[in-house]
Amino acid sequence: MRTLGASFGEELSRGELDLERPIFEVGRNLAAFDGDTIVGHATAYPMELTVPGGALPAAGITSVGVLPTHRRRGIGRTLMRTQLDELHEAGTPLAHLWASETVIYQRFGYGIGSLTTAFEIRREDTAYLLPFQPNGRTRMVDRKEALKLIPPVYEAVRRDRPGMPDRDEHWTRTRFRDDESARDGAGPLFFVAYETDEGVEGHLAYRVKEAWDIRTGPGHTLQVEELMATTPDAYAALWRYCFDADLIRTVEGWKRPVDESLLYMLANPRGLGVRVRDGTWLRLVEAPAALEGRAYGTEGRLVFDLHDGFCPWNEGRWELEAGPAGATYRSTTKEPDLVLGAGELASMYLGTVPAGGLARAGRVEEITAGALGIADAMFASDPAPWCPYIF
Repeated sequence: MRTLGASFGEELSRGELDLERPIFEVGRNLAAFDGDTIVGHATAYPMELTVPGGALPAAGITSVGVLPTHRRRGIGRTLMRTQLDELHEAGTPLAHLWASETVIYQRFGYGIGSLTTAFEIRREDTAYLLPFQPNGRTRMVDRKEALKLIPPVYEAVRRDRPGMPDRDEHWTRTRFRDDESARDGAGPLFFVAYETDEGVEGHLAYRVKEAWDIRTGPGHTLQVEELMATTPDAYAALWRYCFDADLIRTVEGWKRPVDESLLYMLANPRGLGVRVRDGTWLRLVEAPAALEGRAYGTEGRLVFDLHDGFCPWNEGRWELEAGPAGATYRSTTKEPDLVLGAGELASMYLGTVPAGGLARAGRVEEITAGALGIADAMFASDPAPWCPYIF
Protein backbone atom coordinates (compact mmCIF):
# COMPACT_ATOMS: atom_id res chain seq x y z
CA MET A 1 0.00 0.00 0.00
CA ARG A 2 2.89 2.36 0.64
CA THR A 3 4.18 1.59 -2.86
CA LEU A 4 0.73 2.36 -4.27
CA GLY A 5 0.54 5.55 -2.25
CA ALA A 6 3.84 6.69 -3.71
CA SER A 7 2.76 5.76 -7.25
CA PHE A 8 -0.29 8.03 -6.85
CA GLY A 9 1.57 10.76 -5.00
CA GLU A 10 -0.31 10.10 -1.75
CA GLU A 11 0.57 9.36 1.85
CA LEU A 12 -1.49 6.72 3.59
CA SER A 13 -2.30 6.87 7.29
CA ARG A 14 -2.29 3.89 9.63
CA GLY A 15 -6.11 4.03 9.66
CA GLU A 16 -6.24 3.82 5.86
CA LEU A 17 -3.84 0.86 5.87
CA ASP A 18 -6.01 -0.94 8.43
CA LEU A 19 -9.12 -0.27 6.33
CA GLU A 20 -7.49 -1.68 3.19
CA ARG A 21 -6.04 -4.77 4.88
CA PRO A 22 -9.15 -7.01 4.61
CA ILE A 23 -9.42 -6.26 0.89
CA PHE A 24 -5.81 -7.31 0.35
CA GLU A 25 -6.32 -10.46 2.39
CA VAL A 26 -9.23 -11.63 0.23
CA GLY A 27 -7.85 -10.46 -3.12
CA ARG A 28 -5.25 -12.07 -5.37
CA ASN A 29 -2.26 -9.74 -5.11
CA LEU A 30 0.59 -9.43 -7.60
CA ALA A 31 3.74 -7.47 -6.81
CA ALA A 32 6.68 -6.58 -9.03
CA PHE A 33 10.07 -6.44 -7.31
CA ASP A 34 13.36 -4.72 -7.99
CA GLY A 35 15.61 -6.65 -5.65
CA ASP A 36 13.78 -6.62 -2.31
CA THR A 37 11.75 -3.51 -3.14
CA ILE A 38 8.14 -3.62 -4.34
CA VAL A 39 7.91 -1.33 -7.36
CA GLY A 40 4.50 -2.29 -8.78
CA HIS A 41 1.28 -3.91 -7.66
CA ALA A 42 -2.16 -5.10 -8.80
CA THR A 43 -5.08 -6.78 -7.00
CA ALA A 44 -7.93 -8.90 -8.36
CA TYR A 45 -10.76 -8.95 -5.81
CA PRO A 46 -13.45 -11.65 -6.24
CA MET A 47 -16.86 -10.09 -6.87
CA GLU A 48 -20.18 -10.93 -8.48
CA LEU A 49 -21.27 -8.56 -11.24
CA THR A 50 -24.88 -8.02 -12.26
CA VAL A 51 -25.41 -8.57 -15.99
CA PRO A 52 -28.68 -8.40 -17.96
CA GLY A 53 -30.79 -11.28 -16.73
CA GLY A 54 -28.51 -12.42 -13.93
CA ALA A 55 -25.05 -12.18 -12.40
CA LEU A 56 -21.60 -13.64 -13.10
CA PRO A 57 -18.34 -14.07 -11.19
CA ALA A 58 -15.95 -11.21 -11.86
CA ALA A 59 -12.65 -9.82 -10.70
CA GLY A 60 -12.66 -6.29 -9.34
CA ILE A 61 -9.28 -4.95 -10.44
CA THR A 62 -7.93 -2.47 -7.92
CA SER A 63 -4.76 -1.15 -6.29
CA VAL A 64 -2.84 -0.98 -9.56
CA GLY A 65 0.27 1.19 -9.66
CA VAL A 66 3.95 1.39 -10.54
CA LEU A 67 6.51 3.61 -8.83
CA PRO A 68 7.49 6.72 -10.84
CA THR A 69 11.10 5.48 -10.87
CA HIS A 70 10.08 2.28 -12.70
CA ARG A 71 7.56 3.42 -15.28
CA ARG A 72 7.89 2.81 -19.03
CA ARG A 73 9.66 -0.50 -18.41
CA GLY A 74 6.73 -2.84 -19.13
CA ILE A 75 5.98 -3.55 -15.46
CA GLY A 76 2.32 -2.53 -15.70
CA ARG A 77 1.87 -4.59 -18.85
CA THR A 78 3.45 -7.63 -17.18
CA LEU A 79 1.14 -7.25 -14.17
CA MET A 80 -1.88 -7.10 -16.50
CA ARG A 81 -0.60 -10.04 -18.52
CA THR A 82 -0.12 -12.20 -15.42
CA GLN A 83 -3.41 -11.12 -13.91
CA LEU A 84 -5.49 -11.96 -16.99
CA ASP A 85 -3.67 -15.27 -17.45
CA GLU A 86 -4.53 -16.23 -13.87
CA LEU A 87 -8.17 -15.20 -14.30
CA HIS A 88 -8.30 -17.25 -17.52
CA GLU A 89 -6.91 -20.30 -15.72
CA ALA A 90 -9.51 -19.82 -12.97
CA GLY A 91 -12.34 -19.50 -15.52
CA THR A 92 -13.39 -16.03 -14.33
CA PRO A 93 -15.58 -14.57 -17.11
CA LEU A 94 -15.20 -10.84 -16.41
CA ALA A 95 -12.80 -8.25 -15.03
CA HIS A 96 -13.80 -4.66 -14.27
CA LEU A 97 -12.17 -1.59 -12.79
CA TRP A 98 -12.19 2.17 -12.36
CA ALA A 99 -9.37 3.71 -14.39
CA SER A 100 -7.19 6.50 -13.04
CA GLU A 101 -6.13 7.11 -16.65
CA THR A 102 -8.37 5.72 -19.37
CA VAL A 103 -5.65 5.42 -21.99
CA ILE A 104 -3.95 2.66 -20.00
CA TYR A 105 -6.48 -0.16 -20.04
CA GLN A 106 -7.73 -0.01 -23.61
CA ARG A 107 -4.36 -1.52 -24.59
CA PHE A 108 -5.34 -4.62 -22.65
CA GLY A 109 -8.79 -5.13 -24.20
CA TYR A 110 -10.89 -3.20 -21.70
CA GLY A 111 -13.86 -1.19 -22.95
CA ILE A 112 -16.23 1.23 -21.27
CA GLY A 113 -18.37 -0.94 -19.01
CA SER A 114 -20.61 1.78 -17.62
CA LEU A 115 -21.06 5.52 -17.80
CA THR A 116 -21.37 7.83 -14.82
CA THR A 117 -22.77 11.31 -14.40
CA ALA A 118 -21.96 14.27 -12.21
CA PHE A 119 -24.29 17.17 -11.50
CA GLU A 120 -24.78 20.30 -9.46
CA ILE A 121 -28.07 22.11 -8.98
CA ARG A 122 -28.97 25.37 -7.27
CA ARG A 123 -31.72 25.37 -4.70
CA GLU A 124 -33.94 27.61 -6.87
CA ASP A 125 -33.92 24.98 -9.64
CA THR A 126 -35.05 22.03 -7.51
CA ALA A 127 -38.84 22.27 -7.85
CA TYR A 128 -40.56 19.13 -9.11
CA LEU A 129 -42.77 19.40 -12.18
CA LEU A 130 -45.56 17.37 -10.56
CA PRO A 131 -46.90 17.65 -7.00
CA PHE A 132 -45.25 15.18 -4.65
CA GLN A 133 -46.35 13.89 -1.26
CA PRO A 134 -44.27 11.05 0.21
CA ASN A 135 -45.94 7.92 1.50
CA GLY A 136 -43.28 7.37 4.15
CA ARG A 137 -40.86 9.29 6.33
CA THR A 138 -37.17 10.14 6.41
CA ARG A 139 -35.13 9.42 9.53
CA MET A 140 -31.53 10.30 10.34
CA VAL A 141 -29.54 7.30 11.58
CA ASP A 142 -26.07 6.92 13.02
CA ARG A 143 -23.24 5.14 11.23
CA LYS A 144 -23.70 1.86 13.10
CA GLU A 145 -27.37 1.58 12.15
CA ALA A 146 -26.70 2.83 8.62
CA LEU A 147 -24.22 0.05 7.95
CA LYS A 148 -27.00 -2.43 8.79
CA LEU A 149 -29.74 -0.71 6.79
CA ILE A 150 -27.75 0.04 3.63
CA PRO A 151 -26.81 -3.48 2.40
CA PRO A 152 -30.38 -4.82 1.87
CA VAL A 153 -31.36 -1.71 -0.12
CA TYR A 154 -28.17 -1.90 -2.17
CA GLU A 155 -28.72 -5.58 -2.91
CA ALA A 156 -32.33 -5.02 -3.96
CA VAL A 157 -31.25 -2.31 -6.41
CA ARG A 158 -28.31 -4.39 -7.65
CA ARG A 159 -30.47 -7.32 -8.74
CA ASP A 160 -31.98 -5.29 -11.59
CA ARG A 161 -29.11 -2.94 -12.50
CA PRO A 162 -26.33 -4.29 -14.79
CA GLY A 163 -22.83 -3.18 -13.91
CA MET A 164 -23.33 -3.23 -10.15
CA PRO A 165 -20.98 -5.48 -8.19
CA ASP A 166 -21.99 -7.14 -4.97
CA ARG A 167 -20.70 -5.28 -1.93
CA ASP A 168 -19.58 -7.23 1.10
CA GLU A 169 -18.94 -5.86 4.58
CA HIS A 170 -15.37 -4.81 3.79
CA TRP A 171 -16.34 -2.81 0.73
CA THR A 172 -19.35 -1.29 2.53
CA ARG A 173 -17.10 0.01 5.30
CA THR A 174 -14.56 1.26 2.77
CA ARG A 175 -17.31 2.92 0.73
CA PHE A 176 -18.47 4.92 3.74
CA ARG A 177 -15.10 5.69 5.27
CA ASP A 178 -15.15 8.93 7.19
CA ASP A 179 -11.57 9.89 8.00
CA GLU A 180 -10.20 13.30 7.13
CA SER A 181 -8.74 12.15 3.81
CA ALA A 182 -12.22 11.13 2.60
CA ARG A 183 -13.84 14.46 3.50
CA ASP A 184 -11.86 16.75 1.17
CA GLY A 185 -12.76 19.86 3.14
CA ALA A 186 -16.38 18.86 3.79
CA GLY A 187 -17.93 17.68 7.04
CA PRO A 188 -18.66 14.18 8.30
CA LEU A 189 -21.02 11.73 6.66
CA PHE A 190 -24.68 11.96 7.58
CA PHE A 191 -27.04 9.04 6.94
CA VAL A 192 -30.78 9.10 6.22
CA ALA A 193 -33.19 6.19 5.87
CA TYR A 194 -36.54 6.37 4.09
CA GLU A 195 -39.17 4.11 5.63
CA THR A 196 -42.77 3.14 5.02
CA ASP A 197 -44.92 0.58 6.80
CA GLU A 198 -43.26 -1.96 4.48
CA GLY A 199 -39.80 -1.19 5.88
CA VAL A 200 -36.72 0.69 4.66
CA GLU A 201 -37.03 1.54 0.96
CA GLY A 202 -34.03 3.81 0.47
CA HIS A 203 -30.98 5.41 2.00
CA LEU A 204 -28.93 8.57 1.61
CA ALA A 205 -25.35 9.31 2.64
CA TYR A 206 -24.12 12.90 2.30
CA ARG A 207 -21.70 15.55 3.50
CA VAL A 208 -22.04 19.31 3.83
CA LYS A 209 -19.33 21.71 2.74
CA GLU A 210 -19.78 25.00 4.55
CA ALA A 211 -19.57 28.42 2.92
CA TRP A 212 -20.54 31.63 4.74
CA ASP A 213 -20.80 35.10 3.25
CA ILE A 214 -21.12 38.16 5.47
CA ARG A 215 -23.58 39.73 3.00
CA THR A 216 -25.63 36.82 1.66
CA GLY A 217 -25.39 34.38 4.58
CA PRO A 218 -25.02 30.60 4.26
CA GLY A 219 -24.17 29.08 0.89
CA HIS A 220 -23.43 25.51 1.88
CA THR A 221 -23.09 22.64 -0.61
CA LEU A 222 -24.69 19.28 0.08
CA GLN A 223 -22.56 16.53 -1.47
CA VAL A 224 -24.47 13.33 -2.21
CA GLU A 225 -22.23 10.37 -1.48
CA GLU A 226 -24.83 7.69 -2.19
CA LEU A 227 -28.59 7.70 -2.78
CA MET A 228 -30.35 4.38 -3.37
CA ALA A 229 -34.04 3.64 -3.52
CA THR A 230 -36.13 0.56 -4.24
CA THR A 231 -39.30 2.54 -5.10
CA PRO A 232 -40.03 5.76 -7.03
CA ASP A 233 -41.58 7.18 -3.86
CA ALA A 234 -38.38 6.67 -1.86
CA TYR A 235 -36.29 8.07 -4.70
CA ALA A 236 -38.33 11.28 -4.92
CA ALA A 237 -38.47 11.69 -1.15
CA LEU A 238 -34.72 11.36 -0.62
CA TRP A 239 -33.94 13.92 -3.34
CA ARG A 240 -36.53 16.23 -1.77
CA TYR A 241 -34.68 15.86 1.55
CA CYS A 242 -31.46 17.00 -0.16
CA PHE A 243 -33.08 19.96 -1.86
CA ASP A 244 -35.00 21.21 1.19
CA ALA A 245 -32.22 20.97 3.78
CA ASP A 246 -31.61 24.24 5.61
CA LEU A 247 -28.60 26.44 4.76
CA ILE A 248 -28.00 24.60 1.47
CA ARG A 249 -27.53 26.64 -1.69
CA THR A 250 -26.23 23.90 -4.00
CA VAL A 251 -26.60 20.12 -4.19
CA GLU A 252 -23.97 18.16 -6.08
CA GLY A 253 -22.98 14.60 -6.67
CA TRP A 254 -21.23 12.22 -9.00
CA LYS A 255 -21.06 8.49 -9.62
CA ARG A 256 -24.74 8.75 -10.56
CA PRO A 257 -26.42 6.64 -13.31
CA VAL A 258 -26.58 7.99 -16.84
CA ASP A 259 -30.37 7.42 -16.85
CA GLU A 260 -30.95 9.43 -13.66
CA SER A 261 -34.74 9.78 -13.34
CA LEU A 262 -34.33 13.08 -11.49
CA LEU A 263 -33.69 14.77 -14.84
CA TYR A 264 -37.30 14.04 -15.85
CA MET A 265 -38.82 15.03 -12.50
CA LEU A 266 -37.63 18.64 -12.38
CA ALA A 267 -39.62 21.61 -13.61
CA ASN A 268 -36.32 23.00 -14.92
CA PRO A 269 -34.24 19.96 -15.97
CA ARG A 270 -31.60 22.22 -17.49
CA GLY A 271 -30.77 23.36 -13.97
CA LEU A 272 -29.39 19.93 -13.10
CA GLY A 273 -26.23 20.56 -15.11
CA VAL A 274 -25.50 16.91 -15.92
CA ARG A 275 -22.02 15.91 -17.12
CA VAL A 276 -21.35 12.41 -18.47
CA ARG A 277 -18.03 10.54 -18.45
CA ASP A 278 -16.71 7.00 -18.38
CA GLY A 279 -17.41 4.99 -15.25
CA THR A 280 -16.12 1.44 -14.97
CA TRP A 281 -14.08 -0.38 -17.60
CA LEU A 282 -14.88 -3.99 -18.48
CA ARG A 283 -12.86 -6.89 -19.86
CA LEU A 284 -14.34 -10.13 -21.22
CA VAL A 285 -11.75 -12.58 -19.91
CA GLU A 286 -13.70 -15.63 -21.03
CA ALA A 287 -15.87 -14.40 -23.91
CA PRO A 288 -17.94 -17.60 -24.32
CA ALA A 289 -18.85 -17.78 -20.61
CA ALA A 290 -19.58 -14.04 -20.49
CA LEU A 291 -21.79 -13.99 -23.59
CA GLU A 292 -23.65 -17.15 -22.62
CA GLY A 293 -24.12 -15.86 -19.08
CA ARG A 294 -26.43 -12.92 -19.84
CA ALA A 295 -29.91 -12.55 -21.29
CA TYR A 296 -30.62 -10.55 -24.45
CA GLY A 297 -33.32 -8.06 -25.33
CA THR A 298 -34.52 -9.90 -28.43
CA GLU A 299 -33.93 -13.10 -30.37
CA GLY A 300 -31.09 -12.83 -32.85
CA ARG A 301 -28.04 -14.39 -34.46
CA LEU A 302 -24.70 -12.74 -35.19
CA VAL A 303 -21.32 -13.96 -36.39
CA PHE A 304 -18.39 -12.03 -34.95
CA ASP A 305 -14.88 -11.83 -36.35
CA LEU A 306 -13.31 -11.05 -32.97
CA HIS A 307 -9.76 -9.72 -32.61
CA ASP A 308 -8.19 -10.13 -29.19
CA GLY A 309 -4.42 -10.01 -29.26
CA PHE A 310 -4.01 -9.71 -25.48
CA CYS A 311 -6.24 -12.71 -24.66
CA PRO A 312 -5.73 -14.89 -27.74
CA TRP A 313 -8.06 -17.63 -26.46
CA ASN A 314 -10.96 -15.28 -27.36
CA GLU A 315 -9.66 -14.63 -30.88
CA GLY A 316 -11.51 -16.07 -33.86
CA ARG A 317 -14.85 -16.30 -35.61
CA TRP A 318 -17.80 -16.95 -33.34
CA GLU A 319 -21.55 -17.35 -33.76
CA LEU A 320 -23.84 -15.90 -31.10
CA GLU A 321 -27.43 -17.15 -31.03
CA ALA A 322 -29.28 -15.48 -28.21
CA GLY A 323 -32.53 -14.18 -26.79
CA PRO A 324 -34.28 -13.42 -23.50
CA ALA A 325 -34.04 -17.06 -22.40
CA GLY A 326 -30.27 -17.45 -22.91
CA ALA A 327 -27.53 -17.82 -25.47
CA THR A 328 -25.01 -20.08 -27.17
CA TYR A 329 -21.62 -18.84 -28.41
CA ARG A 330 -19.57 -21.24 -30.50
CA SER A 331 -16.75 -21.26 -33.00
CA THR A 332 -17.84 -21.15 -36.64
CA THR A 333 -16.54 -20.87 -40.20
CA LYS A 334 -19.52 -18.82 -41.41
CA GLU A 335 -19.00 -15.41 -42.97
CA PRO A 336 -18.90 -12.65 -40.33
CA ASP A 337 -21.64 -10.09 -39.76
CA LEU A 338 -19.46 -7.78 -37.65
CA VAL A 339 -15.70 -7.32 -37.28
CA LEU A 340 -14.64 -5.94 -33.91
CA GLY A 341 -12.05 -6.03 -31.15
CA ALA A 342 -12.15 -7.12 -27.52
CA GLY A 343 -12.61 -3.58 -26.21
CA GLU A 344 -15.54 -2.95 -28.53
CA LEU A 345 -17.27 -6.17 -27.49
CA ALA A 346 -16.70 -5.28 -23.84
CA SER A 347 -18.28 -1.84 -24.38
CA MET A 348 -21.33 -3.48 -25.99
CA TYR A 349 -21.61 -6.29 -23.46
CA LEU A 350 -23.71 -4.63 -20.73
CA GLY A 351 -25.54 -2.42 -23.20
CA THR A 352 -23.51 0.70 -22.40
CA VAL A 353 -22.26 1.58 -25.89
CA PRO A 354 -24.31 0.67 -28.98
CA ALA A 355 -22.62 -1.18 -31.81
CA GLY A 356 -23.91 1.51 -34.17
CA GLY A 357 -22.12 4.21 -32.20
CA LEU A 358 -18.88 2.23 -32.25
CA ALA A 359 -19.25 1.73 -36.02
CA ARG A 360 -19.68 5.47 -36.55
CA ALA A 361 -16.47 5.92 -34.55
CA GLY A 362 -14.68 3.56 -36.96
CA ARG A 363 -14.28 0.82 -34.34
CA VAL A 364 -16.77 -1.81 -35.59
CA GLU A 365 -17.12 -2.91 -39.21
CA GLU A 366 -20.52 -4.02 -40.46
CA ILE A 367 -20.18 -6.75 -43.10
CA THR A 368 -23.82 -7.83 -43.28
CA ALA A 369 -26.30 -5.00 -43.79
CA GLY A 370 -28.54 -4.60 -40.74
CA ALA A 371 -26.21 -6.43 -38.37
CA LEU A 372 -25.55 -3.29 -36.31
CA GLY A 373 -29.27 -2.85 -35.66
CA ILE A 374 -29.60 -6.48 -34.63
CA ALA A 375 -26.66 -6.12 -32.24
CA ASP A 376 -28.08 -2.95 -30.70
CA ALA A 377 -31.46 -4.62 -30.10
CA MET A 378 -29.88 -7.75 -28.62
CA PHE A 379 -27.40 -6.06 -26.28
CA ALA A 380 -29.61 -3.14 -25.15
CA SER A 381 -30.17 -2.77 -21.41
CA ASP A 382 -32.85 -0.98 -19.40
CA PRO A 383 -31.98 0.24 -16.81
CA ALA A 384 -28.61 1.48 -17.96
CA PRO A 385 -25.46 -0.10 -16.51
CA TRP A 386 -24.19 1.68 -13.39
CA CYS A 387 -21.53 1.22 -10.75
CA PRO A 388 -22.24 3.55 -7.80
CA TYR A 389 -18.89 3.36 -6.00
CA ILE A 390 -15.20 3.25 -6.76
CA PHE A 391 -13.47 0.05 -5.70
